[in-house]
Amino acid sequence: MYVRPSLTYRERDLVRGLLANKVNKEIAFDCGISHLSVKQYMSRLMRKCGVTCRAALADLYREPSYSSVAGEAVSFETFLRIAQTITLTADQARQILLQLVVTPNGLSTDS
Repeated sequence: MYVRPSLTYRERDLVRGLLANKVNKEIAFDCGISHLSVKQYMSRLMRKCGVTCRAALADLYREPSYSSVAGEAVSFETFLRIAQTITLTADQARQILLQLVVTPNGLSTDS
């Protein structure tokens, strides 16, 4: 299931690098760690968010209104892009849709 969890300090550094279109070696240099560590952190973060590629991970955090607060609204277009990059069972998709609320700012899990 796709989630936009709050991030640790290190994960925020990685996401900043990802959004700046940097490759692992550049992110590693900026963070003062090895590129292999960046690869492991990225894999763990993608798994944590329920996405399977860096592009989908970037889309999660590219929203202009993003904050680390749970329940932040996302645009319907972003939801569709993310849904296309992950594999959900019918039951998982149904559960997500039942929790979503349409707001003027997009889709949200807040009631």
